Order: sequence, then C-alpha cells, then structure tokens
Amino acid sequence: MNCKNCEEELRELNLYCAGCGGKVIRDRVSVRILWAEFTATVLGWDNKYFFTLRMMLFQPKQVLEEYLAGTRKKYVNPLTFFALGAGIALIVFNVFVEDYVSMGASVNEFQLEPFYDFQKSMGNTIDFETFKSDMKVQNENVTRNVIKYFNLFSFVLLPIYTLISFFVFWKRNFYGEQLVINAFIQGVTFWFALITFGMAMLFSSPSIFAGSSVFVFLFYLYVYRSFYELRFRKLLLYALKFFGVLLVVAFFIGILSVIVGFLYAVFVMGV
Repeated sequence: MNCKNCEEELRELNLYCAGCGGKVIRDRVSVRILWAEFTATVLGWDNKYFFTLRMMLFQPKQVLEEYLAGTRKKYVNPLTFFALGAGIALIVFNVFVEDYVSMGASVNEFQLEPFYDFQKSMGNTIDFETFKSDMKVQNENVTRNVIKYFNLFSFVLLPIYTLISFFVFWKRNFYGEQLVINAFIQGVTFWFALITFGMAMLFSSPSIFAGSSVFVFLFYLYVYRSFYELRFRKLLLYALKFFGVLLVVAFFIGILSVIVGFLYAVFVMGV
C-alpha cells in the first residue's frame, strides 16, 4: 500500500506516512468521519488557529520569538491569523448591524445644540427637530458603514499600526518583523471586539463596544512588555512615544487627505 498523498510505500502498521507525515486513511468516507475531521480541524481547540490564539493570550513572547526565529509550522501564518479574526468579526457584525444601529439611534439634544447654533449662525434656517432627525440618520449611516466595512478598515490600519510600532521600537525589529507582531496582536483583538460587541447587544449599551479600544491598548502593552521584557517605567515611556508618533502620522494623513480632496475637486469635479 502506498501513501495517497506522496506515493511513499507504507508498512502495515503505519499510522502516519514517513515521507509526508500525512495520516494513513484506510476507512471509507462516511458522515461520521467527515464530521470528526471537521471538528478536529476547524472547531478543535488544538487546531493551529485556536492553538495560536491561546498561545498569544497566555504566552505571546514564545509565539513571537519562535515565529520570528523560523518556527513556522507550529503556528498559523500571522496574516492568515489576522484575516481569520477579521472574517469572523465581519460575519458577526453584519448579522447584527441593524440591531446595533437601532439600539444606538437616540441623539442627545444637549450635545446637538452647539452644532445647531453654529448652523444657524451660518445662515441655515432649518428647524431644530429637522436638524435632529438629519443628524440621527447621519449617525446611523456612519455606524452602519463602520460595522459593514470593519474588515476593510482593519486591513488599511494594519500597515499604519505597524509603521508606528516600527518608529516607536526603532532598531529593535525590521518593518516586516513588526508586521508579524502587529498581525498576531490584531488577530487576537478582534475577539475583544466580538466580546464587547456581544456585551453591548446583551445590555443594550453601545458604549460598551466603544470601550473595546481600551482592551486593545492594554493588550498591546501586555504583548510588547512581554516580548521586549520592559519594566513599567520603560513601558510607559514607549506608550507616550506611541501616542506622539500616532499624532504625527494622523497629522500627515490629514494633510494628505486634504490634498487628495482638493485635487479631486479641481481635476475631477471641475470646481
């Protein structure tokens, strides 16, 4: 009998192929076997994805050190890990997006009054109730789009977060290595977003989901402190440096957005 995967000759008692390491299958396909393989590969806590997730939660230093050192088969590829987390979050968010939007549909009149007064000072004659209704629709649309295009935003932000990390931890790791670190971290933080989203839905409080950014920040501190073995004071300095670099990057992105908008208005819209 030969291996079905690589044609290596197999002995009678072999459970795995000596050539490719594949499991020797002697039984015919059945629903029971298909289900067992599915649960072991996809749902099993010991599969590569959940193993990587568990290790990132409890032993992130080991994951990052081993992967960067060349241990690749043991863990899920960091970009795959990131994409799987984003995909799971996207499915859940899109299923419940309308419920979440309707839950946060109310508009605080006290917060709207300064904006309404500004509109009136600019010559806008719209009444307050119409203004309030328009703002409610705009808030709903913004929330709906943020949830629906969550994965797109995540993929756009990943290289930006990586760039910031690269500048913060200058000369410690190359950009590609920081990309690995950030992809693994972001892959975990999608689960924080899912948990806080579920709690927000359960308790009808959108502010709970908004607070997921706090958990993301704390997890970043936890992973980098573990990976670089930083003392609290050094970690605090790096955190302040992170926010400083973030402001600089946001400033340049804002300028770039204004320039792109101006060029679009001049050359495309003909303004």
